[in-house]
Amino acid sequence: MNKILIVYNPRAGKGKGLKYAEGLKEHLANADIACSKSLDTLQECYKDKKDYSLIAIIGGDGTIGPHVDAMIKSGVDVPIYPLGRGTANDFSSYLKTNVSVKRAAKIIAGGRIIDADTLKVGADYAINNAAGGAFTNGVTNYKGKKIFGKLAYIIQAGWHALWMKAQKVRFTVDNDIFEENIFLFYIVNTKNVGGISGAGTLAEINDGMLDLVCIKKCRLWGKICVGLSALCGRLHKSKRVIYRQGKRFRVEIIGTPIHNFTKTDMDGKIGGDYPLNVEIGPKIRVISKKVVKNC
Repeated sequence: MNKILIVYNPRAGKGKGLKYAEGLKEHLANADIACSKSLDTLQECYKDKKDYSLIAIIGGDGTIGPHVDAMIKSGVDVPIYPLGRGTANDFSSYLKTNVSVKRAAKIIAGGRIIDADTLKVGADYAINNAAGGAFTNGVTNYKGKKIFGKLAYIIQAGWHALWMKAQKVRFTVDNDIFEENIFLFYIVNTKNVGGISGAGTLAEINDGMLDLVCIKKCRLWGKICVGLSALCGRLHKSKRVIYRQGKRFRVEIIGTPIHNFTKTDMDGKIGGDYPLNVEIGPKIRVISKKVVKNC
């Protein structure tokens, strides 16, 4: 690696983002450190980053996703190393790059680079998922995540499980159209969603496909069974779940949207309005410790 850029979220790792960045720099020659810019200035920031041979991004999915979005829009085709230091860290956990800075430096030196899929969500790009409905609007309260960490998601999920209501939604998956009353849906690029490693059971990061998971309307016992199926990696076999794979998706709300279906979610951050259009985006190059299938 001739020249390496390390960007970090100052809030990552309960405010230790800079410490992680400095630790990684100690183990890497020719590394520069930069603070993660605001979302409004990221694309402008990446216009002069084409001369780097690697970009390490320290933060959660909500940090890594916007950086990848800015890189794609700026034409920066540079391998990335995602070092998960957020709350759920779904993308980096799937790639098994969520490790100590010393171990991360060794993985970077090993240089196992794979081509990974992305999601094109409207005019923007995401790295792990686009979603809507219960659970999916993320834990946007930084103080709550700082205190409770991943437990903040569990607390929110438990609250939603008691009170969530179903919405009638029309889905288009490639050329297949269907309608269903659902509690939530997500379109995912990896097996990990919200810290649950079995939420995208069949998903592979480089298969050229995205996976749609819809939780149908059901009673409390059904919700519990769906949760257990997710933890066991068997969601695609549950009768209370619609599981489809495809390249293009459209999600439309039928009737008046209830509270959880007024906005979408993208990589753990509040996304845009409905209808939601998602398709396979351009490939990016990532350094991975995980052995992935050749697709």
